[in-house]
Amino acid sequence: MRASVIRWAVNVATWAPTGEQWSLVLGCLPDEARERCLRYRKTEDQKRAVVSQLLQRACVHRVLGEAWHLINIKLTRGRKPFYAGAAGRQHAPNFNYNVAHEGDYVVLASENHCLCGVDVAAPQQWRQQASKPVLERLSLLQNRLSAQEWDFIKSLQDNEEAAETAFQAMWSCKEAYVKARGDGVAFEPLSRIDVQLPSQLAANAATWPPMQKIQVLVDGGIQPCWHFCLHILPNRHIVAVARGPPGAAVDAYGVFRGTMRELNMPQEHLQAHLNAPEPTFDLVTVDDLLPEHLQETYFACTSEC
Repeated sequence: MRASVIRWAVNVATWAPTGEQWSLVLGCLPDEARERCLRYRKTEDQKRAVVSQLLQRACVHRVLGEAWHLINIKLTRGRKPFYAGAAGRQHAPNFNYNVAHEGDYVVLASENHCLCGVDVAAPQQWRQQASKPVLERLSLLQNRLSAQEWDFIKSLQDNEEAAETAFQAMWSCKEAYVKARGDGVAFEPLSRIDVQLPSQLAANAATWPPMQKIQVLVDGGIQPCWHFCLHILPNRHIVAVARGPPGAAVDAYGVFRGTMRELNMPQEHLQAHLNAPEPTFDLVTVDDLLPEHLQETYFACTSEC
């Protein structure tokens, strides 16, 4: 793995902290971040929010060497999180990252030169506890899909698992693209993005390779400066990672773009970074993300006092 390029996934479904461990983890976060996490009513949502914060801060610390208490995370108007400090950028001039969560996992992807976006989709979100066919329910989002995408999904109507998997892969690529750019939900309509899945990929979700490059069109055009990759995590969670040119960042406030040292790099340098091997996701645990001086204490809190 390149030093400044991270792919991390945490299975929050298996994380069951004791009360003492929970308090210790919360104590790692600034007051404002901790309060935001605890606004969620459900414990599962609080855990996802806390792990998202840990992933971001551990990534900044690991890549840039910034001390935990100095890590300043802000959001673009499109809700893309970013590190607003200046530490460690000599070897990671355009350091940025993205986070996502659904189902069992919270995931993070970071890049040192390219823009980076990530999204995760859990299996059976459209099939569980539902009386209507998957295709009928997916038709509610037909206006968010290109005509080619919808035709592809309709061709799988006799295999609901394959149809749902194809939709999730398409949707995750769309989300990864707009999250990398930074405009998020402001990018409309999503049907402008056309994710072209190989037909053999959707036919049998159980035989998907662990990583697959995908071609994506935007406004009908091939995007040579964007690369997309689908990863498969355990329990058939699909993760999409998008990498693109830093100059494509959408930032109404200008603070995020201001953190980049090579916003308009030469085309040959950009292509070299885009063509670099896509790392696989490392499955990490909460204790892996904690500051080093707290890890021993965390392990000691394995049972309630």
